[in-house]
Amino acid sequence: ALSKNNKKYKEIEKEVIEKIKKQHAQNPKYIFEKKPSQDEILRKYNVEIININTTYVKNKDRKVKIISNGIEVTAENFAKYYFEKKGYNVIEVESIPFHVIFGTFMWILIQDPRDTKNRIVMFGDRIAYEQKVQGKQIQTFLPEDYGTPGFYTRRKNDIQKHLDELARDDDDLLWLFDYWLYYSFKFRNYLWAHRDEDIEKAKILIQILGLDSIKKILHYMIKNYWDRYLGWPDLFIYNKNQYFFVEVKSSKDKLSDNQKNWIKGNYEE
Repeated sequence: ALSKNNKKYKEIEKEVIEKIKKQHAQNPKYIFEKKPSQDEILRKYNVEIININTTYVKNKDRKVKIISNGIEVTAENFAKYYFEKKGYNVIEVESIPFHVIFGTFMWILIQDPRDTKNRIVMFGDRIAYEQKVQGKQIQTFLPEDYGTPGFYTRRKNDIQKHLDELARDDDDLLWLFDYWLYYSFKFRNYLWAHRDEDIEKAKILIQILGLDSIKKILHYMIKNYWDRYLGWPDLFIYNKNQYFFVEVKSSKDKLSDNQKNWIKGNYEE
């Protein structure tokens, strides 16, 4: 009897190990590789650097600020004023306006009730949390592998079809954004992409970037959302002729791993 149990145990152990190997191949928990340095990233991806000499001070919060016209300002605001003086429009973006874009245009695909891995989830209302009041639990649908490379692999054909059919042109895309804002609310709330100011920034990004670029952004994010939703640059700079992103750093600041990842992804994808 003991021998029979040992044999059964070995069979179960083998099945579990094979299942873990398969899950790891689709969505690895740990990837051990040497990460490139900041200098390597900047060189490899031809990142333009604008060096500006200025005066730094430290305030009581030990945060570095810059003296501009006799006033202490943050490095981001200093950069904002710098580009505005050159005739550019500047909006502070970082990551959240892109979460708004993602949540609005991808909710219908991600929460598809035909997806067998979708299940009901509950989470606290983000708006109530920010207002420091007792909020209700929000109920919505999310696939169990949402935000992972495994989700992208599993639904790759559906994702491509969704992006191909998203909109006819730039005007259609902007109309769709406004139309889907209401329906995407629960998913955007889950992503912390619910604030009015971020929605307005998202609309500007859609208008300036246009359909093709927005589709590339959505594709980039959905391939591995939890690894790609952070690291977006501080500022979006634009005028009627051009646009570009700017990451603001003081002389001693270094790029985070998320920021390096974004630079790599922006260049390669």
